[in-house]
Amino acid sequence: MRDVWWTPSHTTVLAGANLRIPAGEIRGLLGVAGSGRTAILRVLLGLVKPDRGSADILGQDCWADAVALHRSVSSRPNLAMWPGLTGSETLAFLHRLAGDSNPQRCRVLLERFGVDSDTPIGSLDARGRKLLSLAATFCRPARVFLVDDAVADLAAPDRRVLADVLSHTPATVLLTGAEGDGTAELCDDVSIIEAGHCGSPPAETRRQLNTSA
Repeated sequence: MRDVWWTPSHTTVLAGANLRIPAGEIRGLLGVAGSGRTAILRVLLGLVKPDRGSADILGQDCWADAVALHRSVSSRPNLAMWPGLTGSETLAFLHRLAGDSNPQRCRVLLERFGVDSDTPIGSLDARGRKLLSLAATFCRPARVFLVDDAVADLAAPDRRVLADVLSHTPATVLLTGAEGDGTAELCDDVSIIEAGHCGSPPAETRRQLNTSA
């Protein structure tokens, strides 16, 4: 992502954002709510077109090549659209949409995250829906994972499961979150976003990351 600006309705959301993630790295993008961290993911997923600048993944333009890129990129789905589907039905449906399938990996991840695969989404509590969305994200054979608010509201045991899943995911991963919420501890490196501008983390954040690694 290079010098990306996005100003919907004359409101500056991204202000010259720059972000480069080496292949195979787990990167954290940390910022407060409203800083632009979710907007970064929307640009990378081809959901919005920047007013200026450019963004690409795997050498393909995130806007012009969005349909093709979605075969290689996985993100957290909005499960609220399918309240009547069970966990296993949801994952099977998402795999059919994406044109890929790995039923065994899906079953393993549902078990690892402790999600009842036979319970309808509408009957799951907030924790269950969050864990199901993470299982749905990481069971795809993607090359890039973009995960918004990955650790928000997760208890320590759930964060440990997520850390183990990440350690066995041979791909490039971008996790958004807030400073101090546990996101940095899961990452190889972090970037900070503030008022729509990405930059290097402050020294104290980097020291904390290095200490936890």
